[in-house]
Amino acid sequence: GAPDPPPAPNSKPREQDPAPIETYVYRDFASAEPSTINTGTSHERMPPQSLQSQKLPSKLAAMLSDPDLTSVITWMPHGRSWKILNRELFASFALPRYFGHSNHASFVRIVNAWGFRRISI
Repeated sequence: GAPDPPPAPNSKPREQDPAPIETYVYRDFASAEPSTINTGTSHERMPPQSLQSQKLPSKLAAMLSDPDLTSVITWMPHGRSWKILNRELFASFALPRYFGHSNHASFVRIVNAWGFRRISI
């Protein structure tokens, strides 16, 4: 057959397909047997620490158990996620108490760095 025509002067070669987008896979441990979940170090063996020196999971657990914060942050009914009910109070009352600052954006960065993901329902 005839040779391919030369490319148009302003055309670029076709780019490779972009890398696939990483998708988050939710793992539901709600009905898993405790013996099948690798939990790492148990909380009972951890030395006592001040609230602000604890890691995020401990701080979140403490906030979610704090009766003073039930109108600010709460577990969702299924118990597998939590929700900030009042962002202003969360930033002005809960964050300083547990994290030593009132910067909501900083809290979101920390939560994301720990692998938590925002979900919409």
